[in-house]
Amino acid sequence: MKWVSYLATIISLISSIPAYSNVNPFQLPQGNYQSSCSGCTVMINNQLNCFCKDRQAMPQSTTITVRKNCIYIENINGVLTCTKRAHKHKKKHKHKKLKIMIEAGPIWNDAEAQIKCPSICEQNNGKWANVWKTTVPAQMSVCECRIRK
Repeated sequence: MKWVSYLATIISLISSIPAYSNVNPFQLPQGNYQSSCSGCTVMINNQLNCFCKDRQAMPQSTTITVRKNCIYIENINGVLTCTKRAHKHKKKHKHKKLKIMIEAGPIWNDAEAQIKCPSICEQNNGKWANVWKTTVPAQMSVCECRIRK
């Protein structure tokens, strides 16, 4: 019966050993976190564990799951954060949007454009693209609208 006890102890010890993922534990993900974090390891399920300094230089235990599209990690106030992601190719939509400029009368500033342009674009079955410009000073401005083809 002693061997059962030994076996249970061995299993317990083995289960407490960290299991590494398919990411090389000696090759940490890219990012500037390495200058303000210590004791970093990549564990099972691609979890990156570190002790990172917060704004008061106090070490905080933090973990992030490193997803395939995360290409840069930063320490933000003691918390590991993915700040850059790889972009996936978007599927082409059947309906393309056409950008057109629609006259809106005089617009004096961005605040006025935020009010005028969305309604002008909606009247033309479109959506404002957050772009406007003056074409004739003190007389005419245009709003850029996205209109579905």
